[in-house]
Amino acid sequence: MEDDAAYFGHPGRDIRIGIKALREAVPFIRKHRLWVGVLSYGWFSRFLLVVAFIAGLKFFSVLVQWAGGLKIDSPLAYGASMLDLFSRMFKEGYHLFFLGGMKYGILVLAEVLLFHVVRRTMEILKGEKLDSSFKAFIQAQVRMVQVSLMAWVLEMLVTTLVSAGLGIMDANWLKSPLSWVVQCYFLGYVVMDNYFEHYGVPVKQSAILVRRATGLALVVGLVAYVLLGLPVIGAILGPFIACIVSTLALFEMDVKNWILIPPTTHSTKKPTTH
Repeated sequence: MEDDAAYFGHPGRDIRIGIKALREAVPFIRKHRLWVGVLSYGWFSRFLLVVAFIAGLKFFSVLVQWAGGLKIDSPLAYGASMLDLFSRMFKEGYHLFFLGGMKYGILVLAEVLLFHVVRRTMEILKGEKLDSSFKAFIQAQVRMVQVSLMAWVLEMLVTTLVSAGLGIMDANWLKSPLSWVVQCYFLGYVVMDNYFEHYGVPVKQSAILVRRATGLALVVGLVAYVLLGLPVIGAILGPFIACIVSTLALFEMDVKNWILIPPTTHSTKKPTTH
């Protein structure tokens, strides 16, 4: 059973659970055809495709510019060109998704996808029908806006504090990797909140539960972070895969009582089998 005194839970164990869920995600998607029904949400889903296409074009432009100036006179020159590509891709990704909080904006737009995935996956795992009504979706959408805004603000605050602390310690070389870890955590938090939302867990309590599964949040955030950077399809594939990984992992942790979800007035029945 979860140790309430463990502030960050058990990161090593939770990372392993996340990696296990990642390996299971694609076979689970294929077996149960989780994409079926997503486009039934109409114009909202099509709007998300437009956002994904715009994001993909931005990254594709970097690739085209790099390929046009590629010179392979020697292995060293090729290596330098590859480093230049990665650097520019990172900068483009930073400005497009991270600097302005666009990654959270995409998750807000993708809430219709996350809503569908969480409930469809839980219906398969639990063997019971869940509330997928329009009213339930609107409640989840409003909550996603709230959680995303909170995560964005907290991410900027923590990143600023980390950068200031590292500057004082003259360890500026750690700013980028630690900022990346912070971004992964909060991105994972927003995705994982969808699992707790369907149980009716309040936002504040959800944040505590995610903190006690820090290792899983990092895995889920990393999956979303990497896939969001894929040309054209990233804005759809990132939330889709990350949400399935989150749901599979949290369900297993829930069954094993590694996370303690408090009873709520409108929560669904807790899982009893995997």
